[in-house]
Amino acid sequence: MGTNYYLCPKNHAKDYSKVAKILKIEFVQGNLGISSINYKSIENHLNNIARDDYPDQYGIHIGKSSMGWKFTFHATDEIRSFKQWKEKISDDKNYEILDEYGDGISDRIFYSLVDQKQKDESKDHFHDVTRLSTDECFLDDEGFIFCTGEFS
Repeated sequence: MGTNYYLCPKNHAKDYSKVAKILKIEFVQGNLGISSINYKSIENHLNNIARDDYPDQYGIHIGKSSMGWKFTFHATDEIRSFKQWKEKISDDKNYEILDEYGDGISDRIFYSLVDQKQKDESKDHFHDVTRLSTDECFLDDEGFIFCTGEFS
């Protein structure tokens, strides 16, 4: 089990949350003519569509936190280290970090999560990744794992 993180325009994902909340209100008021609805599922689905179909508008995949493993960063042409991710995140206040469920996380908490996973006894899966992946995978100067291409 793991969670992907994205650097997203501040209002973009919230637009989908608003749609899901409107659907919930309409359902509660009985205006939809259906007996059950899972608005969180609809919100997640809309966010997934946005992320898959409109990646430039939705945001940039930062990486994935998997249970028991070190954090794996997504490498781009411009970003090849944790330090560069920090610079990218802190440089533009029109963006925020969202998880794959559309929930926001502060920069400070995100950095703490990554640092903790790097320091604890999490599995260092770098050799597994490089052996199994067709994408380029490497360690940055601080030892953080990076992979090119899309992964989830």
